[in-house]
Amino acid sequence: EIELKLDNYFEAGVRLAWVIDPRKERAKIYSSRSRMQEIGSDAELPGSKVLPGFRLPLRDVFASIRRKKRKPR
Repeated sequence: EIELKLDNYFEAGVRLAWVIDPRKERAKIYSSRSRMQEIGSDAELPGSKVLPGFRLPLRDVFASIRRKKRKPR
């Protein structure tokens, strides 16, 4: 399903896509359908040329997910 969505996004003109896996605490950065880089929780998601200067530490993303899982509903 993710592969199909990525195909659709890039066909529509998207120039950057992040696929975040909270279970593995990893992310895949796609700059095209054929160019992918995988990073771990100690890295930052870059905005690249699409969002110059933007950087999001993955550790912050995963810490937020863990906090939300611990909160009682």
